[in-house]
Amino acid sequence: MLKKLWAAVAIGAVAAASFIGTPPDASAAVDVYTTPGYHTVNGREWKTVCEKYSSVITRCRAEIKSSGEWKFNNLTYTPTTHRAWGENPLANPGFFTSEGRKWVTSCNDQWTGRNGCRSLIWDPQYNKWVFNNLVRLNSTPFPPSSFNMDSGKFATQFATTTLNKWRSATSDGYSGVIERGTAVTPTGTISAGRAKVSVNGATTWVTAKYLDITRPKPAPSKPGGSSSGDVSDSGSLGSGFLTTTQYATTALNMWNASTGKSFSRVIRTNTAVQTTGVVKSGRAEIAFNGSKKWMTAQYLTTRRPNTGPGPGPGGIGSGDTSLNRGWSSGLHKLNINATKVARHVWAVYPSIRTMYGWARRTTPDHPAGRAVDIMVPGWKTAAGNRTGWEMSRFYRAHADHFGISYIIFDQHIWSVRYDDKGWRKMGDRGNNTANHKDHLHINTYDDQKNASTLSQTGMDELGDIDVDDLGDVDMDELGDIDVEENFE
Repeated sequence: MLKKLWAAVAIGAVAAASFIGTPPDASAAVDVYTTPGYHTVNGREWKTVCEKYSSVITRCRAEIKSSGEWKFNNLTYTPTTHRAWGENPLANPGFFTSEGRKWVTSCNDQWTGRNGCRSLIWDPQYNKWVFNNLVRLNSTPFPPSSFNMDSGKFATQFATTTLNKWRSATSDGYSGVIERGTAVTPTGTISAGRAKVSVNGATTWVTAKYLDITRPKPAPSKPGGSSSGDVSDSGSLGSGFLTTTQYATTALNMWNASTGKSFSRVIRTNTAVQTTGVVKSGRAEIAFNGSKKWMTAQYLTTRRPNTGPGPGPGGIGSGDTSLNRGWSSGLHKLNINATKVARHVWAVYPSIRTMYGWARRTTPDHPAGRAVDIMVPGWKTAAGNRTGWEMSRFYRAHADHFGISYIIFDQHIWSVRYDDKGWRKMGDRGNNTANHKDHLHINTYDDQKNASTLSQTGMDELGDIDVDDLGDVDMDELGDIDVEENFE
């Protein structure tokens, strides 16, 4: 797939110097960049040709008539998941070189808006950066960036909270912190969720999602203060945010605030916690049952402790029986991706009381340890249904982060492979559980297939099965009603 994409880009690069003018009026009745055919917008003639390069990516070439001739304007890739692009530099911010030409990609900037990346190519003849193509995405893991075509640099960004200065993109070691509102100069490089930036001339790495092109307003002062030192950085976190699994390297207090001596419990060595990326006064913010808590940051690590093999692919399993809260079962035998989902649910959705993971069933996903069933409380009510859909849409938007392959809820299925088709309606299977009215089924990729290694070829191996052909499945043969693999 990537070879095809690069071939398409090469065509655009040859004609890049012919780019003319500015984009057409956004209020135009037709999107000339992605609508095939001939169009007239603001008195100019446009011609657009679109081609399918994979099941999820479509490329459209727009040309504009000038002096009686059709001339290249730009290439636009229609919306898809970031997973479909992997590490392709057209959908990841930063500088790169291809076939001896200098390129740069900027994402979520003032020109593209949210969930878009634009690539420019250096034109040595005119000694300037020239726009070449636009990649539209359903969601992106990047903070807003802005590339200045005149200076050739990314614009200043600001820390929206106190951040660790990590020594590398993946290191557990850090050399201090930068305070909220600190200006940083991005290099354009983002890896493993961290951005490489320059702070006062020194290069370091910070958590990318807490950078923004807008300087945050000063935090309001707190009248009166507190003699105990506890500040109002506790309470509810809400839902709908990403976390990172880290592990305690020793027994640790779970503090109620970033400062002070009040704590609610002590956790054991090797306990997994969900960190949000915020660090204050040497304590890391964690999500715990939907609330903010704090733990001493230097005693947390992203390295998984050796807990022994489990039943997941490659002998991987969390082995953490504490995941099986309430009526839950099988969560301690999930693969890495599915475990990540389960931990996130426990951390940020306190209304969820029951989940099911590994189980002996006739279908392959649960026995393989790659699927989680999340039971939705009050699913028959409007509020319960909204909760289910809120979670479904969140995990779809962040499928890359969790290694999710598909999701089923409320008699609808969404999958990475058919992302461009959105939520597809399933046939009636006879009861609410079979129709996934009362729970979400989240299916993940095996651990060896993560967001950075998946290829379109691998996706195509899943098969082409028509959803409408599944209506007459024998319910007695389904065991615990888990037939998701029939879709993919």
